Amino acid sequence: MNKGPVLIYAAAVACIAAGSLAGCASNSPAPAVQRPTMSSTTSASSQSWDMTVADGQEVDTLRAANEAATVVLHGVAGSSHVESIGDVPFTVTTVSVTDVVSGDEPGPTVDVRQFGDANNTSDELASLLQAGKDYLLYLQPFELEPGESTGQYVIVGGNAAWEQAPDGRYKIATQESELPTTLTDKEVQATSSDQ
Repeated sequence: MNKGPVLIYAAAVACIAAGSLAGCASNSPAPAVQRPTMSSTTSASSQSWDMTVADGQEVDTLRAANEAATVVLHGVAGSSHVESIGDVPFTVTTVSVTDVVSGDEPGPTVDVRQFGDANNTSDELASLLQAGKDYLLYLQPFELEPGESTGQYVIVGGNAAWEQAPDGRYKIATQESELPTTLTDKEVQATSSDQ
């Protein structure tokens, strides 16, 4: 499977968004997935962060998501916490892996890093993972520097995530996406076996 380029944010963007170089000394790693502008839903004067990605790639087909992912898995979201770089929030959710569709076995759990928090969202990104819900996730490692693992994963393109519906199909977890809105396990397996 082609791992595709690792998406890395320019640290300077986070510093500018935070308004302070001191924010870069945070113990939280910088984001690594493509991110459009995100707006705060609670601020009286709506804040906006322009999250331009260095070397980014969008995924608009299941095949592209599969090619960029290092692992495709089914998992159940568990607890989450928020990390920030300056005033830019990121939610990290621990996901219990129930099945690996393709790629290397990541272990019994993975920490999935997403841009935003409960008060800051974007329609172009996957909704924050919710505890107790089953997901189909296309993931790649989050790396501050190429080849240097942080132990966290990001959703490919920020939008390659589907929530399992009661009928067993998967519904896209992104409001605005060119990816398929619903998937079956058969469709996922067929795309994964093409690689």
